[in-house]
Amino acid sequence: MPIQVENTIMSYGRVDIIPISEAMHSTKISKLKIDEIRVDEINRKLKSIKFPISNELLNSCHCYYDLSYHHENCIAITLLTTCLEMLFLDNKENAKKERVAKRCSVLLYDNKEDRLDCYAKLLKTYKKRSDFVHEGTRKSIIDDDILFLRECVRKSLLLFLETKKDKKEILKELRSKIELLNYWQINS
Repeated sequence: MPIQVENTIMSYGRVDIIPISEAMHSTKISKLKIDEIRVDEINRKLKSIKFPISNELLNSCHCYYDLSYHHENCIAITLLTTCLEMLFLDNKENAKKERVAKRCSVLLYDNKEDRLDCYAKLLKTYKKRSDFVHEGTRKSIIDDDILFLRECVRKSLLLFLETKKDKKEILKELRSKIELLNYWQINS
């Protein structure tokens, strides 16, 4: 007697059909790379956030961030850099990776060394994303790249939610901060 499971009819008879998915299997990496103090802080912040997030931009970023846990690294890096672009870029800006890297590092960190370190890592991971998107190259994308991008997106989202300012105001403030810094000579 056959039974139907979702859209597949299964039989209890002797049938050698093995269900196969069309999608590639993804490997799991560390879920969240933080210490106990950050866990408590994030849990407190999450209690004050209602899902879905009312701000459409931040809600979309949160969805992409969440999806990054369910896909191969090459897809996760694409989703996460998309989140950073959504947060840190206006529609008509050029030099995307430079602007994203500067703005994100200035938002997340207060001291020069941390900002420059974040900036350099963002440029490297952005290049890996571009290599995948434009050339199909995926071997250079490692777990640490995804963990780093998740940290940047998670921290940025939380800061955007805390400020209660719109994206234009935040970007204006970041541009002003970057102009005052002599770290970079390229556009902010």
